[in-house]
Amino acid sequence: MMILFNRSYLHLKSACNILFFVMIFSSPAIAQEWTLVESVTDSTLHGVYFVDRNIGWAVGDGGTIIHSSDGGKNWAPQESGTTNQLNNVYFFDEFTGWIAGNDNLVLYTENGGKEWTERRPTSVSGQRITDISFTDWKRGWSAGGPGGHIYYTDNAGLSWDRQASLNPNSTISAIESINHQTAYASVDNQLFFTDNKGEEWEEHSSLSESEFESLIINDIHFVNDTLGWAIGNNENAGVILRSNNSGNRWNEVQNIHSKGKSIRFIDQETGMLVGDNGIALQTNDGGINWERVGIETEIDLNDIAFSDSGSRWIVGEQGVIYHYVKPEVPDISFYRDHYPSVEIANESEAVELLQRAQLYGDSALAQEDPTMRISRYGRLLASTDQVEHFFGNPENEYSSHIPVLLNHYWAVEHNEGAKIFNEWLEQEGSPQQIEKSKAHLQNAILIQPDSAFSHISLSYVNHKLNDIPVSISSMETAISLMEVPDLKHYTFLIELYQSEERLSEGLELNQKAIEHYPEENTLYELLVNLYLNQGEIEEAVDYLAMLIEWDSDNPNYYFIRGAQLQYMALNKLEEALRLYEEVWALREELQTDPADRDEIENRIGSLMQEVNELESEGTEYADQAVSDLDNVAELDPESYDVDGIIGSIYHNRASIFYQMRTLTADQNEAQRFDSTMANNLEEAKTHYEQAVTQNPDEPAYWEALYYIYLDLGLEDQAEQIVRNENFDDNK
Repeated sequence: MMILFNRSYLHLKSACNILFFVMIFSSPAIAQEWTLVESVTDSTLHGVYFVDRNIGWAVGDGGTIIHSSDGGKNWAPQESGTTNQLNNVYFFDEFTGWIAGNDNLVLYTENGGKEWTERRPTSVSGQRITDISFTDWKRGWSAGGPGGHIYYTDNAGLSWDRQASLNPNSTISAIESINHQTAYASVDNQLFFTDNKGEEWEEHSSLSESEFESLIINDIHFVNDTLGWAIGNNENAGVILRSNNSGNRWNEVQNIHSKGKSIRFIDQETGMLVGDNGIALQTNDGGINWERVGIETEIDLNDIAFSDSGSRWIVGEQGVIYHYVKPEVPDISFYRDHYPSVEIANESEAVELLQRAQLYGDSALAQEDPTMRISRYGRLLASTDQVEHFFGNPENEYSSHIPVLLNHYWAVEHNEGAKIFNEWLEQEGSPQQIEKSKAHLQNAILIQPDSAFSHISLSYVNHKLNDIPVSISSMETAISLMEVPDLKHYTFLIELYQSEERLSEGLELNQKAIEHYPEENTLYELLVNLYLNQGEIEEAVDYLAMLIEWDSDNPNYYFIRGAQLQYMALNKLEEALRLYEEVWALREELQTDPADRDEIENRIGSLMQEVNELESEGTEYADQAVSDLDNVAELDPESYDVDGIIGSIYHNRASIFYQMRTLTADQNEAQRFDSTMANNLEEAKTHYEQAVTQNPDEPAYWEALYYIYLDLGLEDQAEQIVRNENFDDNK
């Protein structure tokens, strides 16, 4: 591997340096792009639910069920088998869901709505099932009235137990489960809860107080075990309520001008509500301020669905559907964290959940677009997590299947991503092709985050996409996962660090790599580059000496060390000149017969000692640089133009000694400087004459030679250079 360096030279006249180096609803609408979707129905829609950013359902009048698999951009009807009004919908995942409807109706599907079957909670006529809430794929509640009935099932609705009749004269408007034990239900201005899976339902007394006497609660929603929201109407005005103590006490947060129908929060800060007359409000500060969103309508809006930490949908009268989708695609951790916590009652259910996990994986592979697979893989991982937790022993007969299952989907994604990337490299494919490769590899990492292979591949892909920070992050992860990383992965990451000027990280990694590969020249070459880029030239020169000792026939090593030594030589001599200027000023001061003469003379003596040491070191470095460059010329005379560099070394030294000569009145010192300057000018002349012979098109060489001739009193030769077309005498 060649060390990177700069071989361009600039010779500057007499000193030719070569360097290598709260608002309420009437406030303005929040700036969001809400889209009115072209609907496939004009029936009023009462409920909407999305299991992820792509897959959702909406239900409404006349048995209407519509389904979207592209985030609500397009919808298709599904056959419900009924003309009853459908009031709400809940899906556990993309396969299993329930719909609550009039006439005692609960519809159930286990194939994503391709087929719906009736699973009625009761045979009593005239009942209306208004809401439904499940905690996993088997256990959940349905509720309605009149009579305020609540029904519970632990077999997906094959059978239902009536748990309570909360109000003989009213219908439950909403039921909300928090976990397998806890749920809330609202009837008129009453709020009931259970914390023992419905064995007992108790009323929270706070909403029965006089201030809420005429309140009708239309929807309830709990963000977590303690923070809850309710929305309804008090006569003609809408009311927003909030509780931060599990519903024991409610506070009125805001009045709104229309009846509120639905309220949802994605987290403690971000929520929305909708209601009659087109009201649609949002809060981003936990309900302190509410602002209109960008929806222009006066028709009634009935329900909201949230997904993906921000994507949202609204449905209402005349089949209207509005949607807003955040452009960011959440990573798999979101889907994994938001997968419902499943209550696994026995080994049979654990096996059933494991089979469901495989369905998620197969469903993911059925999606042609790899970015559409993320949510399904999230459910795959979340469900297998819960199966593993149930069995507790990774060597259990069923738990042992999980690594095999995950490895299958990882291999499909990784191999596909690698294949597409290789094809892209061979054929110089399209940007879309390499982005698709990236998506597959990201999926592989989501499934197997400890796979160094996928992180390596993703690093190379991001490098080709010129996303260097992400490429670095991927390779860092890969190296951290390998006991002894390959040399090529070390060197790739070190070079990435260098390209981003993260030199200290590059040096640290390089030292770790040397521990594994102590005799690899490549790592020491990189180390030299890192030290040079960091300005630590002496360290770089030390490692170059090591490389030269290992490979004394490599002209590249001599060339770089020679270049750096001449730079160090120039620095030493320039520092000597600076101190000599101080000596000159002090000698001038002595001419005034100062009182502190002894002190000044001592200072001059000390400075001259430093000057002599610096001059000696600079001369030694310069001589070594010339020796290295002579070796380069001997080892590879065709590839390296070294005479110009050697000429500049002597010319720079002559320039500095000339300036020192002007600062002394001592005849002995002056003669020494004159002699040294003349010798260096002669050497510079010789090498620059060779340089212009070898490379006559380089104007910097002619320029340097012109001034050298003048310094040596060779006016005729200088005049000949002026007539050379490569020389610019206006410089």
